Amino acid sequence: MLKPLAIAAAIFASTGAIAAPGMSLDGILVDGDEVVTVWNSKIRGCTALYTEDGFRTQLGTRMFCGTGQGMIDVHPNRALHLTRGDWIQMCALHNGSICTDFVEVRSIGDVNGDGAINVIDLQILGTYALNGEFPGWEADGMDMLAADMNADGALNIIDILMLFDAIEAEAAGL
Repeated sequence: MLKPLAIAAAIFASTGAIAAPGMSLDGILVDGDEVVTVWNSKIRGCTALYTEDGFRTQLGTRMFCGTGQGMIDVHPNRALHLTRGDWIQMCALHNGSICTDFVEVRSIGDVNGDGAINVIDLQILGTYALNGEFPGWEADGMDMLAADMNADGALNIIDILMLFDAIEAEAAGL
């Protein structure tokens, strides 16, 4: 079961989809039956998630209410119906024309955000665990959150072993 990370909240600084004044959708990660959303809002009222086709993804109307920076929510996926590869945006409920840019839904374990969980992700996470930095690019908060397989706030050998299991499951089509 995933849980919001206090360490991750400090990482996010509105680096995601920021088309709307006063709010951003930094990213969405799926892990089986749960969804992690990272967003910011300075607007009054609630927001909702929408697909590229304009369909609202969530069942509850008060899932994304409140204001704050680096808000990390964990919801059951049965309430959002998201899958890896979906493109989602956040819009204000009081004014549907106030929306963020679209972000692609990622899986936990997709460290580099390329849409696949594979040995490249394992290499990146292993290098980070050894050297304390991601090779070749500036990792953003979503990369860090996607790499933290057990949601404990640390990237270490446990995450590497869990990512290895996820790669095997991906290869087996599970």
